[in-house]
Amino acid sequence: MLVFLGNKKQLYLAVFLLFLSCEDEQDKYGALHIEINVTQDQGAAAAKITSSDIAKVTITISGMDPVNIDVSSGTNVSRTIEDVPIGEQTVTVDMKDSLNTIYYTQTQTVEVEPGETASPYFNDFTPENLSIELTSPNGGEIWAIGSSQTITWDSDYLSEDWVQIELDKNGSFYSNILAPSNSTYDSGSYDWIIPNTLTAGNTYTINIYMYGDNTVIDHSNANFTLTDPTPSITVTSPIGGDYWEVGHTKEITWISNNPPPNTKRN
Repeated sequence: MLVFLGNKKQLYLAVFLLFLSCEDEQDKYGALHIEINVTQDQGAAAAKITSSDIAKVTITISGMDPVNIDVSSGTNVSRTIEDVPIGEQTVTVDMKDSLNTIYYTQTQTVEVEPGETASPYFNDFTPENLSIELTSPNGGEIWAIGSSQTITWDSDYLSEDWVQIELDKNGSFYSNILAPSNSTYDSGSYDWIIPNTLTAGNTYTINIYMYGDNTVIDHSNANFTLTDPTPSITVTSPIGGDYWEVGHTKEITWISNNPPPNTKRN
């Protein structure tokens, strides 16, 4: 209960000064309503956190304590922050895992007006702490065209992402091993059946990168070699247990792979 000892004029003056003080405080602050679009969907009103690794969103405004929001996969992120100092403010949004490792970040400069709510929209994040390292082929390997070989890699914080793999020759792009339309899940390995359409050579390298962001990339440390297919021949008839009569004509059949010139049939 407020007890005022004095005349009415003094009371009116005190109320008036209090009103001016409140008005003056209002003139110093505004608000920020922040919506975050992790999925890059420009039409979304608020983002959905799609990576199960992301557990926290941290909003940092210059001169203010950070705001931490716990999230889970499928969570909408939308937050209004009051009492933001007016003027040009630097606002940073970080996507983090449970250990506070930043996966994605975006910074914007926002103009805050007195008594108004600014509404910056975050939908263009930059990866942080994401890495990928090609381990094979990493230089010196000799692989036969037509054979099946395993491309391997190590990665950090890409468990929810996909990778794209390219073949270079003489330091330039040669062909897609995994084109954008059929990129593979970041499992750490991919079994590559080397196409017979490739030509033998010793200046091949591999590029591997995170699908949709070729800044997270690694290359073979040195060239590897593709050789012509290993010569082979397989008899398909007779294969054993056949009964052929003397004096009759029978067809002998076989399948060959890259036979050397002048192969003889005995």
